[in-house]
Amino acid sequence: MAEGYLSEANDFLTPVEKFNLVYGGKLITLMQGIRNLTDYLKGDIYYKINYPEHNLDRTRNQFALIRSIEEQEKKMEEIIENL
Repeated sequence: MAEGYLSEANDFLTPVEKFNLVYGGKLITLMQGIRNLTDYLKGDIYYKINYPEHNLDRTRNQFALIRSIEEQEKKMEEIIENL
C-alpha cells in the first residue's frame, strides 16, 4: 500500500510528511477508536450498530490495530524510508 501511495505522492510530500506517514496511520486509528468508544458511551447514537456492544468491539479492534502498528512501527518506517 505504501509503495502505491508513494509512487504518486512522493514528488509532493515533504520529508517531514513522509516521515510521519506511520504516525499518521496510528493517530487516525486512535481517533476512530475514540469516536467508537464515545458513541458507545453516549448510547450508540451516531454509528449504526448490529448488536449492543458493537461500538465497544469496534473500539477494541481499533486499539488492537494500534498495538499491532506499534509492534511493527520500526519496520514500517524502514519500508517507507526505502521507497
